[in-house]
Amino acid sequence: MKRNKTKWLLLNPPIFETFFKSPLSKNISIPLGLAYLASVLKKNDALVKIFDISAMSMKTKSVMDFIKSENPDVIGIYCSTPNVGYVRALFRNVEDRNTLKVVGGPHPTQLPADLLDVADVCIIGEGESTVVELNKYINNEISNLGDIYGLCFKKNNETCYTGNRELIEDINSIPFPARELLPAEKYSFEFPIVNMQGKYFAEMILSRGCPFKCKFCCSPRNWMGKIRFRNIENIISEIESLLQNNYFFIHFIDDVFNLIDNRVIELCEIILKKRLNFKWSCIIRADLVKKNILKLMKKAGCVQVQVGIESGEQKILDIMGKNVKLEEIRKGFSLIKSVGLQSKGFFIIGYTEETRESIIKSIKFAKLIEPTYITISIFTPYPESFIFKALKEKNLLLTENWSDYVFYKTPVFKNKFLSSRDIVYFRKIFLIKFYLRVKIIKRLFFIFVQQPAKAFQLVITYFLQLI
Repeated sequence: MKRNKTKWLLLNPPIFETFFKSPLSKNISIPLGLAYLASVLKKNDALVKIFDISAMSMKTKSVMDFIKSENPDVIGIYCSTPNVGYVRALFRNVEDRNTLKVVGGPHPTQLPADLLDVADVCIIGEGESTVVELNKYINNEISNLGDIYGLCFKKNNETCYTGNRELIEDINSIPFPARELLPAEKYSFEFPIVNMQGKYFAEMILSRGCPFKCKFCCSPRNWMGKIRFRNIENIISEIESLLQNNYFFIHFIDDVFNLIDNRVIELCEIILKKRLNFKWSCIIRADLVKKNILKLMKKAGCVQVQVGIESGEQKILDIMGKNVKLEEIRKGFSLIKSVGLQSKGFFIIGYTEETRESIIKSIKFAKLIEPTYITISIFTPYPESFIFKALKEKNLLLTENWSDYVFYKTPVFKNKFLSSRDIVYFRKIFLIKFYLRVKIIKRLFFIFVQQPAKAFQLVITYFLQLI
């Protein structure tokens, strides 16, 4: 008997192996993309559930039992590059041949045909309009799958690519994410230390795209080099909706929150005018920092800013295409500290021209600018990024086993100055040199006095980065 409504089950796979995935750490990424897809599907009369395997820490057998009990018409799963092995294994275990298996996310966007051995359809790029049309196809409102832009699938053993879909011009038209389908109590933010008052943590995006062209980043391809903004009224409406639903901390995940000064000022002024009581953090560029705006952000509830520093060696930054000077980063962090905001700095080690000397410079630079916290990634060239193509062309990739493309494990390419063992070793040295200092220990002691459980969690988190 045919269902009146198509039943979709959207899956978020387990987080790939990093130090964040530990029994004492709940820093699990919220599947905001799936929540957006769910919202447009619900609006178009589909039945939708999201099952966050990562947040629920479910074993494969339990996941398969759940899928079987739900008996969906469509299984849609998010896939980043390190998740490919899991997605492939899961889809092979789906027994019902009538269930349409759909995969989307960063990996199928970069390599659309890579999962067609197990998936029926791959969604390329922005998915909201595509899933709505796919739902219509399932309901026989669209007769030909090939008429839907933004898909890759196989027909008669041949790979079919329907072409790029135009990006949604007005992203204000997209309904708010269907967060009611997510286990809100399972998510928390590792940093900063904030009293959550028994309320929830959310992620929110205010724009899509990035105007910068870092060579290690896939964003230019994901968003076709364009950037689109939500209007401030739309943003405030979502914030108010979150506060009404017991959320207290919001992390804005835009690539560059402080790209346009007037937008930041307008947003903060309305937050203050409406007396919206919540704490928040965001991702910024240090070279775009202005003290008056940082002060306003703090007044409006911002407690932490995150910055992609990447390296303390100017030559490396230039090779990466970061388009920033070390002195600009130093000045930016000086302003961040002067207004009393916490900061988190992201570093990459092991880039193509990295040497022992450049890593030592990065360690010294980290100590100089003093982020509150740091994260150090081993450079991982993700598929179809500028640097991935360059390394592949030069035959410098060590593997294309995507499960190894995790930026806290071992390098996946040949660095001409450092061995893989050197890079892993220097990552640990970097963390030790930064964190095992008197001032950091004092900071942890201060946190311990206020929130013992949180301090213990931080210590464990730091430790897990070293093993």
